[in-house]
Amino acid sequence: LSMSDSTDRFIPAFEEVTVSVSLPPQLGDIALDPPTGTLMLTEFLISANDFVANSEDLPLSYSFSYYPLGFEDKKTKLTSYQSSNQKRSILFGSEHLVLYVEVFNRWGASTVATKQLNLQSFVSTDPVGDMNSIIQSTTNTTDEGMASSFGAIGQYINSAQSNITVEQKNQLKQTMVTLLLQSETNTTSLDSMQSKVELMANILGNISSSDSPAVLTGALQYITNSMTNLNTTDVVPGSTSSLILQKISSVLDSFFSNQNSKRYCVEEDCEKERNTNIATIVQSSKALQELMVRNRVCGEATNVTSDNI
Repeated sequence: LSMSDSTDRFIPAFEEVTVSVSLPPQLGDIALDPPTGTLMLTEFLISANDFVANSEDLPLSYSFSYYPLGFEDKKTKLTSYQSSNQKRSILFGSEHLVLYVEVFNRWGASTVATKQLNLQSFVSTDPVGDMNSIIQSTTNTTDEGMASSFGAIGQYINSAQSNITVEQKNQLKQTMVTLLLQSETNTTSLDSMQSKVELMANILGNISSSDSPAVLTGALQYITNSMTNLNTTDVVPGSTSSLILQKISSVLDSFFSNQNSKRYCVEEDCEKERNTNIATIVQSSKALQELMVRNRVCGEATNVTSDNI
């Protein structure tokens, strides 16, 4: 800071300000139970243990991901931002994986912990039959167990490794989406809503016009229910609302592609399908709008838009 008087002489002056910044969470590591297993078959409990922070920086939040060893840019997200320090999941991909956990304090300062693990490969001569067996075996388990299995199945069938046809892929997706809708309960927390949207993202994969309208309608309904059944007035993080918007927008893209590529169908059936799709889209758009209005009232940024909406 400098000052000048009437004689154009510059007189320097100084002011010191001390700014306190929060430190990211310290220490801590990743625990895995069981310590090893088989891709697609073993359900792991991943825990981020013993991370500490100053009391004014609490509570902590956790993000769980994993990636093939040597390919950190190809992360698979299990959850983006949750209050629990644990996550159950079946893992899929390379036999050599790296678990990646990011721990945040209340101000957003974060630290990362990783853990390498070596798993037995999943080999199948009947991938569709094996996937259906996994689906049936987890149908009567907990919601978290079903989500864990279905998320891994979605990643598998949407990969080149699965070697299944588009029709088979749609059948498996339809089965999972239908079971999820039948077993759905109220969304009791933001963590739960985030997990539901990310689960559906894993099942859908890279949405294209080859996805059946029934799959898309069911997926959109499931995402919508996660918003309308939310039993909390907490502010939804911008990252969560952005993820919801992105997934809804992708589904709408595919809806439009399906409509534009239709060549023939019984007119009455086409009309019935269109009416169902339109009703689902309207309900979904209204739910998303209400979520974003609530965020604006609470001061949360919602700088996301969509031409499709």
